[in-house]
Amino acid sequence: MSRVITRRFLTEGDVSIVALDASLEQTIIERTRKTDTGTVAILEPDQLRRLLSATRDVVNNNGMQGKKTVVLTSPAVRNKFKRLVGQAMPDLVALSYNEIEQDFEIRIDGMISI
Repeated sequence: MSRVITRRFLTEGDVSIVALDASLEQTIIERTRKTDTGTVAILEPDQLRRLLSATRDVVNNNGMQGKKTVVLTSPAVRNKFKRLVGQAMPDLVALSYNEIEQDFEIRIDGMISI
């Protein structure tokens, strides 16, 4: 499966791989709560606004260069991050490190932080 994901999202076209800052990932993990609809990260309104703004800036900058953005996260954060930004950016691809082929050389082009 990782081979298919790697080829589909990381080798087709001009792609810019960006990662989440370690402190941002830690914030998302710390703000994770279990609800009736599953496990979600519940950020403060200002944190969410800054996350959306920082992510949108990276996506827009890459788009102006003709690149598609792929956000790389830890496995524990991927689904939570995607839920946080999904309504504002439904087409944004977020992958975790374990979804990528082990022998694929990853070059991080940028960082998302708040």
